[in-house]
Amino acid sequence: FIVVQKHVDPQFPNKIKYRVSVTARKDVPNFGPPLPNDCTFDHDQIFREWLLNKLISAEYACYKADKFKKLKERTRTALFDSLYNDLYQQNQH
Repeated sequence: FIVVQKHVDPQFPNKIKYRVSVTARKDVPNFGPPLPNDCTFDHDQIFREWLLNKLISAEYACYKADKFKKLKERTRTALFDSLYNDLYQQNQH
């Protein structure tokens, strides 16, 4: 899970910032890019790019976890079976 919350700095109340928290199952390997020490970001293009990279890296890391790996394999097998059966049925007519 990646949680993004709007953060108001009392010293700069008109400047939009975001605080980010990241948590994952124990079997999901660590993934980048790393969080800064204060976990806050300015509302800018750098944050957008960082967040997109973090989300993509999180998805790939989840595929390496045992539980998600098994779910992915089961889903892929079901899709291939369905595709095979559909093509087989089409060629029988």
